[in-house]
Parts: sequence; structure tokens; C-alpha cells
Amino acid sequence: MGLLGLALVLGLGGMGVGLAMWSDTLTIGATMGTGEWVQCGTGYAYGDEYATPFTEIIEHAPWGWTNGPLPPGEYEFDIYAGAGGNDLNTGTLVGMLTVNYDGSTAIVTYDMDEGNTMDATHLYVGTDELPLNKKGNPTVAPGQYGNTHDDLDGATTDSYTITGLSGSIHVVAHAVVCWLEISPP
Repeated sequence: MGLLGLALVLGLGGMGVGLAMWSDTLTIGATMGTGEWVQCGTGYAYGDEYATPFTEIIEHAPWGWTNGPLPPGEYEFDIYAGAGGNDLNTGTLVGMLTVNYDGSTAIVTYDMDEGNTMDATHLYVGTDELPLNKKGNPTVAPGQYGNTHDDLDGATTDSYTITGLSGSIHVVAHAVVCWLEISPP
């Protein structure tokens, strides 16, 4: 068995199996990053008493709100990201939407809070609660809101001027909101 044992030890050693010895010290000869990356998500303006969840208008719709009816005036609405199920407690306040409506023109401005940016915005302003798709049905698809800025590339503010309005209006304001995520060390 002596020759066979020697062959086994030499074979295992050739495959990289060896003996380990315990040590109370650990030396690391490299550095690690902080784990920073940009995270993006969906954000919608929420107008408190003016806000109606999409799900109250369209069954099984995703989260988000239409805001109105708004008579002429000045309004400020919070913008929340990640408020799934229209639950503000699960969302994050990321900015403010300002609506200045004089009865014929609405100037709508998105302003992000510090640390938040936007890659895109989609805006609906009109007399219907929601925009209508090509078939004439209400839609919550941001690409069908009628006003789009897709190439904002990290902007902190964005503005639209909508003309030809009359009466009370509804506003649906969507943004692709981004922020820096940092993993704990």
C-alpha cells in the first residue's frame, strides 16, 4: 500500500489539492469600489385632493394618477417614484410638478429634488381625465400622452407649454426618474 499511497498523494498534489494551515491574519492586496450605480424608475405627479388613481378609471391599470379637474390657477404637485399600488408609503418623493394655467395656456414644469434626475418625461394636459388611444379609449401608456421629451439625459428640470386649452383641465405627468444607489461597504 506504500507505493499506492505515494501515487495517490502525488496525484492529488498534481490536481491542486494540498494542505491548508490556519492563520489569525488576513491580508487583502486589492481595493473594492463602493458599489455605486444609477437606478431609474417610474415617477408620477400626485395632486392630493385632485388626484385620481388610474385604477379607478381603468380596471387593472398600473399605478399612477390623473390630476384634475383643475380650473385656471397655479398648482404644485409632488412627484413620487416607485409608489406601486398608489401607496405613497412605498414610494419616494423625488420632485415637484408646477402647473400654471391661465384658462388657455398651461405651463407645466418638472423640478427634481437634489440627487434625482430625469431621463424622460411624458405629459398629458386636456379636458378628458386621461388621454385617448388611437381607438378612442382612455390610456395610461406614457408614450401616448401626446407630449414627450425622451432625451433628457439626467436633467433636473423640464418644461412644457401647452396652448389651445379651455375650461378645467386634467394633468397626467410621468417621468423616468434616476438616482444614485450606493451599496453599504
